[in-house]
Amino acid sequence: MDFRIASRYAKSLFDLATEQNQLDAVNEDFSDLLLSINQSPELTNLLKSPIVSLDKKEAVLQQAFGKDMNAISWAFIKIVLRKRRENQLPAIAEYFGILYKQKNGIATAQLITAIELSPELVQTITDKLVAETGKKISLTQKIDPKIIGGYIVNLEDRQIDASVATQIRNLRSQFDENLYVQDY
Repeated sequence: MDFRIASRYAKSLFDLATEQNQLDAVNEDFSDLLLSINQSPELTNLLKSPIVSLDKKEAVLQQAFGKDMNAISWAFIKIVLRKRRENQLPAIAEYFGILYKQKNGIATAQLITAIELSPELVQTITDKLVAETGKKISLTQKIDPKIIGGYIVNLEDRQIDASVATQIRNLRSQFDENLYVQDY
């Protein structure tokens, strides 16, 4: 995927949606589109295939999304298809989401824990992140038993690692570097 192409298309769509006062609706459409593409290898292969005709691709996208999409979103997808950039749709949708979050002051965070957390605890963590960043937080959760306990928060370009696995690794390295017990 060519990031330059995707960013240009996404920026154009973003500007049009903003101008038409349809930014939230278009963001929802492209969030749904990206989610569907990421969850469906068949849809991904369809968009990437040079063998499948444009009419077939448009018909499949119309069947899957056209009825529920905003007019701006659907017209944009048809333009992308006409320009033969359908393989760029996932990147366009992703970059559009980034632009939307920047405009609305939303920070993206991922919370990784060893077990499922209660909604109250997730809300407490979200509130602390809001207080720290001053932004709204879009939080996704991931369960990874390998961290043993504790949590890892990836907040935009930072990582807060309070996992038990990391603490054990740090202790292990401190014991390896212990200068006082050289004779054992």
